[in-house]
Amino acid sequence: MECELVDPHDLTNQLRTLKSINVDGVMIDTWWGIVEAKNPQDYNWKGYKQLFSIVRDLGLKLQVCFP
Repeated sequence: MECELVDPHDLTNQLRTLKSINVDGVMIDTWWGIVEAKNPQDYNWKGYKQLFSIVRDLGLKLQVCFP
């Protein structure tokens, strides 16, 4: 659990496919157990930041949820 994307290239292609069929945005659940996996109050947002950047670069809207 390093809070990193497993395959950012494939994820980008999947999001690009969604955009090509007129999807205008995505909703992403964020999990504290992933962000704070190693130590309490030691937050690692690297994977989420990378994901948010991909979404922004593709021009998709983003809704972030904290379940």
